[in-house]
Amino acid sequence: MIYSRFSLLFLALIIAFSVSCKDEDEDTLRDVVIHFQDIVFPSGENYINKAEEETFILDIISFPNIYDEKYFSWSGFAFSQMDDMENKDWENQYSVYASNNPENNKFAIAYVSMPDETDPEIYVNKLSITFSQTVQQLSFDVANTTVAALLIKDGSDYSKKFEEGDWFKLSYQAYDSKGQGIPETAGEIFLAEGTSVLDKWVTIDIPGNSAISRLEFSLSSSDNSPFGMNTPAFFCLDNIKAKTSN
Repeated sequence: MIYSRFSLLFLALIIAFSVSCKDEDEDTLRDVVIHFQDIVFPSGENYINKAEEETFILDIISFPNIYDEKYFSWSGFAFSQMDDMENKDWENQYSVYASNNPENNKFAIAYVSMPDETDPEIYVNKLSITFSQTVQQLSFDVANTTVAALLIKDGSDYSKKFEEGDWFKLSYQAYDSKGQGIPETAGEIFLAEGTSVLDKWVTIDIPGNSAISRLEFSLSSSDNSPFGMNTPAFFCLDNIKAKTSN
């Protein structure tokens, strides 16, 4: 009987210690929230499309950026607060196409055209953000750009007006610290499907609690040519939220 009571007491202490450690671990998780509202734009401008070292770094997240001084063009990520939903001219490429966009909202805009890892001369419709510390419980908001949305609606000299059966899709996949894809994190969202074009911010939650080091985005479309995708390879990104234990 004495041994039984001692065993129960010892078991209770182990359980209490385990719960305490678990609570302590949960308490040490730090929130990472990137809403872009602290970004300061140059005087008279509503966007930034050039990073000093080909990377914008906010907290623990790196956003790649490639700027071509010769042609004043860019790819990767830029930051913007433009929200003109009516102008499809190229100078409006930094505008978000979202009726639920908050007033004076700042966000990231992605031009998904980056050098292929195996051949830098070839550009692919893939783009990643990386985390200097692994994260979990990741979520983010996505939306169309105005230029992409209106060219899908109206067509242009280089891209078709969407009809039933056409589509424009954003896919995403998270990777661990070893560069391995995490299967349960793969997903997709249609930015346009047939004649229906996404016109609001949508929140995407990455399932599971896997440790994520990189999040890759890719764009694809039913409208292609021998030179690649005809649909403008843009989307908008905002409100990145995650937890990190480091």
